[in-house]
Amino acid sequence: MGKTRPPYPADESLRYWIRQAEINAGEREELRRLRRENRVLQQEPAPLLARLPQSGTVRAGR
Repeated sequence: MGKTRPPYPADESLRYWIRQAEINAGEREELRRLRRENRVLQQEPAPLLARLPQSGTVRAGR
């Protein structure tokens, strides 16, 4: 079997790896932000639900 060529020349390969590392870093930051936001949102509903009136006490339109 003959040698297979890499998909990119060596300098292009380095650029590809750098570009991919930047993309991955951005995705990690977004994932970190979304996880933080999710934790906050999971904590919020409990106090909000406690303030709602009980189901039998509110009569709409009467």
